[in-house]
Amino acid sequence: MVDVVRKLRRPLSGCLAIGLLSATYPLFEPVFALPLQGGVSEDVIHPVPDQYRPGQIFDPNSLEKSKVDNWVIVPAWAAGRWTRNVEMIEYADGSRVSRQIQSSTSWGSQVDSANNVWHCYPLPAVGFGQGGGEVSYSIWMTQNYSPPRPDVLSYSGEGMSITVDAKTRRIKQVVQSRALKVLTPNPDGTITSRSTESAYDEFGKRTIAFKGTTVYFKTGPFVPREELRESFYNYLQSNGMSNYIPRGVSQQGAY
Repeated sequence: MVDVVRKLRRPLSGCLAIGLLSATYPLFEPVFALPLQGGVSEDVIHPVPDQYRPGQIFDPNSLEKSKVDNWVIVPAWAAGRWTRNVEMIEYADGSRVSRQIQSSTSWGSQVDSANNVWHCYPLPAVGFGQGGGEVSYSIWMTQNYSPPRPDVLSYSGEGMSITVDAKTRRIKQVVQSRALKVLTPNPDGTITSRSTESAYDEFGKRTIAFKGTTVYFKTGPFVPREELRESFYNYLQSNGMSNYIPRGVSQQGAY
């Protein structure tokens, strides 16, 4: 892993799954002026771009056209499919609440010739849900990873949740979000995720801040994604790592 990291001339960045704040947590919690230690601490950030303000017509295809595959090395223990059921939330005033949050995610998309596991994450990453005459889009615009370590997987990201009228396609609400997550393996094979997260309104004013702790349980093995092989090989070649392209070695079932 060290040799690969040394050859990269730019920081690794991309997107693993981070649940957008607005999809799970209320937006009208008290605003806490005191920063949460060890994570996202800004009370005010930049406002959303004009094209994403309420009243504007939202076109998700404009984001799809700019999508780019990004790649990052992840620890072997993170490779596979994982599910979480509960998250413990701690607010800045010290209050805590346990929330039922059932969601699944996968890490690992390809393996190189040195047996490093790589994860692919397109940016911008766009997901959506529909109901009640509205369509809600969850969008991650940027994500950044700390240098790979065998015992920790950590990354941060910035995104938006945009709610539009299903008929007119005009934006009704925008919530910005920032998150920092640190994942560590446990002796029993689970993964503990600790996060520091904040949500902001369209003007960049923070509306909620909290820390979250959740445990992921492995529910599926690592399976390389064949449809991403060409993207992976192109990434290695463009970053001067052609010698890490696998040569006729089966990757499936290694983790």
